[in-house]
Amino acid sequence: VVLVDKKPGEPLGNVEQMPDGAIRKRFRVTVDCRRLNSMKLAVVPGGDSVPSPFTTQSQQNALSILLSWPLCYRKVYFKVDLEDAFSSVLLPEGMLSYFTVRTYDSEGGLHYGVGQ
Repeated sequence: VVLVDKKPGEPLGNVEQMPDGAIRKRFRVTVDCRRLNSMKLAVVPGGDSVPSPFTTQSQQNALSILLSWPLCYRKVYFKVDLEDAFSSVLLPEGMLSYFTVRTYDSEGGLHYGVGQ
C-alpha cells in the first residue's frame, strides 16, 4: 500500500493531529500491483489452481517498510480501515480464483485464502 499526497508542495502540518476526514482529503491510498501483475498462475489439470512455488511477496512485512522510512517520518501513524478491503473491488465471477491472501497460523503453517 502506498499513500499518495494529493496536494504535494502545500504545507502538510501535523499529521498526528489531523482528523480522519482531513487525512482522506489529503492522501490517496493506492496499491502497487507491479509484483502481482508479474506473477504466473500454475493451473493443475482437473484440480484447483495454486500459486507457483516461485511466487513471493514484494516485501517481507510492514515493519520492513516502516524501517526503510527516514527517521523524521517514523513518528507518524495512519489509521487504515481494512474491514472490507479484500472485497472492495468487484471482479467478474471467473476472476475470483486469481486473487489470494497468504497468511500464517499460530504454529507457522502457511495458508492461502481464495477470493469468494
